[in-house]
Amino acid sequence: MLKEKRKKHNGILRKKWRNNFTKFHETTLPSHWENRLFLILVLGYIIGEFISIKIASLNYDWIIDWIEEIAFALTEIIPLAIGLGYIYIKRENLHIKSFIQGIGVQIKRWIKFIFHDFIKHIFFLIVLLLMLFVFMILSRSIAEIFFTQGVSQGSSGNTIAWKNDILRNMFTVVCPIIIAPVFEEIFFRKLLTDGLTRFFNNKHFEWHGTEKIRYIASSLISAFLFASVHDGIGDVPLVASYIACALFLQYIHYRSQSLTAPILVHMLFNLTTFLLII
Repeated sequence: MLKEKRKKHNGILRKKWRNNFTKFHETTLPSHWENRLFLILVLGYIIGEFISIKIASLNYDWIIDWIEEIAFALTEIIPLAIGLGYIYIKRENLHIKSFIQGIGVQIKRWIKFIFHDFIKHIFFLIVLLLMLFVFMILSRSIAEIFFTQGVSQGSSGNTIAWKNDILRNMFTVVCPIIIAPVFEEIFFRKLLTDGLTRFFNNKHFEWHGTEKIRYIASSLISAFLFASVHDGIGDVPLVASYIACALFLQYIHYRSQSLTAPILVHMLFNLTTFLLII
């Protein structure tokens, strides 16, 4: 009897999670286009990083001042816009001339549903944000017991230096708080994890674990890669906190079956961190 009640309770919770957040990505980001979008984002990121490094080597003061913004635009904003525009014209069977229009339609759609879910679930999102902070702090504290290290040098580079240039300050604020969460949740929580899971499910890949174990393995790999691109390598406690962050966001995506939930929690996390820094 108790087992049946628990099963019914878990079923209600699962239904509540999955019905809470909009699943707009099922139409905006169809599963059969995931591999192509993943390839576009990876190539865009690599090319963007290469160009950014070359630009940084020019040693002009104004370029150095703007290098973070240039790198951000090249590695995340432009590839994401290209990918979403490409999906739109292919899905709607439109001519390449509608590419720019497609980017606009996709962006409006994403803004609409993300804002809708934020207003509807703001208190639930705050609870998830607090849980994320606790999970990250615990993970880092446990790691520090076994790995005693000084303050990470990599994290100091993320401190935002305020200058008189209002445009640059706005760009510095908007990108990490709004653009980065969208790009990273699409890339790590959706495309990379789903791609690895499909790879492990391939009949040519000899894997004897259950489907859930394959998903967990994919999530762990994705989480480690997420930590590696956030200046965490070399500082084990910092790596542990980033991995904890990635796994928690992955869990939110898994339970809600939506991208808006992890995107919004990620946005709130970056906003809170930014406010604490300044």
